[in-house]
Amino acid sequence: MKPIHYRMVMWCISLSMINGCMPKRTQIITKETNQIDKVSFVAVGDNLMHKQLIDEAYNGQDYDFSSYYQNIL
Repeated sequence: MKPIHYRMVMWCISLSMINGCMPKRTQIITKETNQIDKVSFVAVGDNLMHKQLIDEAYNGQDYDFSSYYQNIL
């Protein structure tokens, strides 16, 4: 008897082949609105500042990091 993962892979490949041979159904949806479609993204992360970046942000009296974020809205 062959391992279960082998059978699972063969099953997935078979289903993919059957699905690929089926005719595509196309549906055309039309809508008339004056609304502008928008997409928004939210991301999280951290700011890892290296000494060189911190030193470059120092303008003699305090630190100005705004140039690092100028392309972020």
